[in-house]
Amino acid sequence: MQGIEIMLKRSLSTLGTVVVFTSMWVGQAHAYSSANSYSYNSQYQNSTALVKGEALRAATETTVDLIFNAPKGGNAHGAHVASTGISKGVAGGNHDEVRVWVNAGWTNPSNTGTSTKYTGDILQTFVGADYDVMDSVLGLAVGYEESNYATALNGGKRSGNGYTVAPYWVYQYNDMYSVQLAAGYSWLSYDLSRMAPMAYNTAGSNVMQNFQLMGSPDASRYFGAAELCAHHDMHNWHVMGKLGLMYGKESQDSFTDTQYTTNGTQGGFVNAKEDSRIGSLRIGADVSYPFEMLEPFVGAHYVWDFSRTKMDISTAQNGLGNPFLSSVTMANLTAAENDSSAVELKAGLRYRYDSVSFDVSAMTEQSRSDFDRTSVMANISASF
Repeated sequence: MQGIEIMLKRSLSTLGTVVVFTSMWVGQAHAYSSANSYSYNSQYQNSTALVKGEALRAATETTVDLIFNAPKGGNAHGAHVASTGISKGVAGGNHDEVRVWVNAGWTNPSNTGTSTKYTGDILQTFVGADYDVMDSVLGLAVGYEESNYATALNGGKRSGNGYTVAPYWVYQYNDMYSVQLAAGYSWLSYDLSRMAPMAYNTAGSNVMQNFQLMGSPDASRYFGAAELCAHHDMHNWHVMGKLGLMYGKESQDSFTDTQYTTNGTQGGFVNAKEDSRIGSLRIGADVSYPFEMLEPFVGAHYVWDFSRTKMDISTAQNGLGNPFLSSVTMANLTAAENDSSAVELKAGLRYRYDSVSFDVSAMTEQSRSDFDRTSVMANISASF
């Protein structure tokens, strides 16, 4: 009897161990196969979870720059019309009433971190019109956006497009100070894809295999921005100091992945709603030297993010490994804590002829850890 009792205890112990390890394996397989919620920090999350606040920052800053940098008010051939602000002619009453403009911007955000690497392209174009009212300008801009990201961590991609509506207001206090405000709302659609290792049963054995997951969620974005400009002339040089504030938030709807396997389309894995936010403060100056019709300029700005949604990929690999990256370790699978501050350097040229103006500029953002961004913008406008 004592021998039987010992055998039963050992059997129960062994069975308990099997149950525990089986539960752990099943839970692990479920986590990788379903990616059922972004709150689960898996390196195989969908691509929105991997680019998160950095993509929002790049898109929102590009939108704000396109609107704020567009010439506003009449008298396009007046002093220092463009580059964030209003024509000096508006404050003096020497101006036309309506100005229309079209601009386009391309930006290339990229992350070079071992565990966070991605590359992206954002193309935005806006059409705007404004009207002079006393010492201020009221305007409305309508824009279209396309974006594409490739995320190395999950072998995935994110492409999107959408439309933005943004009213703006500029007030010229005097010949030295002006302030401009803008707010906007965007309707967006994304196509997401990623590879994920999943467990499936074949011939009575559980096998890990990489499957493709795809989804097409909708999203919405809103932003608000304000900028104070101070103008100062020194002989033929013009200096414009800037102090700006921006806040944006994007919400991606929950969606169900479609699983593409060797056996065809299967299942559906629910992804929770994903929110991202960005709030930043910008301070700097532009310096220009106007000629008869040309005005080259350079600028430098310091940017500090006081609120930001960060990429979070911290998770254990649980022995499964990552098939999309080489030499991935627990040490470099920690949360991506990118710097909250950066320096922006830009240069450009403005051309004026009568009531028509044309601007082109390039900007690079540096000093963030594992992150950089390059932008090119162009604008053409005319007053009536």
